[in-house]
Amino acid sequence: MSELNNYYKIGVYGPRGVCNKTKEKGLTVSSFVGDMSSGFSANIGNILPRDWAFDQIATIKLGSGDGEIEIDKDITNTIGSSEFDTPEIVYNDVDDQLLKDPQKMNLKLEIVKWIKNKLEWYQDFKSVRDPEEAADLLIEYDKLITKESQELKVRKSLIQTVFMWECSCEGADDVAADLLVNEYYVYMQELEKWNNLSDEEKQNTKKPEEPLIKKDDSSTGHFQIFARTAMDAYNYAIDRGIIKGKKYDLSDWKQIYTVWLNLKNIRAFAAESAALVLLRAADLVNVSEITYRYSDDDVKKLLARYNGTNNDATEYGISNFELYQIFEKYNKSIRGECSVTIDVKQKI
Repeated sequence: MSELNNYYKIGVYGPRGVCNKTKEKGLTVSSFVGDMSSGFSANIGNILPRDWAFDQIATIKLGSGDGEIEIDKDITNTIGSSEFDTPEIVYNDVDDQLLKDPQKMNLKLEIVKWIKNKLEWYQDFKSVRDPEEAADLLIEYDKLITKESQELKVRKSLIQTVFMWECSCEGADDVAADLLVNEYYVYMQELEKWNNLSDEEKQNTKKPEEPLIKKDDSSTGHFQIFARTAMDAYNYAIDRGIIKGKKYDLSDWKQIYTVWLNLKNIRAFAAESAALVLLRAADLVNVSEITYRYSDDDVKKLLARYNGTNNDATEYGISNFELYQIFEKYNKSIRGECSVTIDVKQKI
């Protein structure tokens, strides 16, 4: 704590005896008491610590059937003299899970309706698929998206949001851009073969003609990601120890083309890339790395950065936050509410 200029204060979770001992030794300033746990022998015969902030007194069940969850019932202290304000939110970091069959149709109806209301006429006109088809693809991707969410600790709703919007908006212009990119790299491959010929062979072999439009990258695949964007995200994740692997060389056209093809054709690679691009976006906009605890403003910033850095990207983040909220409603119901708001108006 001293290395951080004592910015943070230390609290403890445990039975009454442990909380009292750490307080007596000056190690903690606040206690979260596990009072309901009869297995804690240190609860028996010990008084409630004077600095208790929360007291875990029972477990209760909410909902019914598949939606039933069990949560702790906690109470908060309204007296005492802790040196910090009670946090407004207590988090329970729970991984997202697969969509349940009964929810899929309702989710599809809701996100399709939202997309149709948001698409501009020109976006709808040039799109290569309708929102219903995009929603069906999203459900097909559910296992892949859930896997990346759990492994990389990126909220599933974020990945689903960028997928649904990008998949719905992929247009004829994107298809044309992809064709130009592929044409460029076919040329590069043929040029390399020609350069490797002997001088005699070159005299008898026509040199490949350079394309009129040289386009070496495009946003491609269902997540509409540029190859260089994905490569940068992978390099960032490797540097931070998030994943293991060999870093990409963004100046190597062969690597760019390989990544571009993978984004376009390999669903697992595209899903992983989307999650990593979102993590990289968090880094670029200086958002907390505690990826299950993004605020609403954080989510808007991440979505915006996924799209770019201009005013259109900012609007992208604000608008698609509404889509994110739809996905969160369903994901929360599956994993259980991730946060409990506590109404405390004074120091404890």
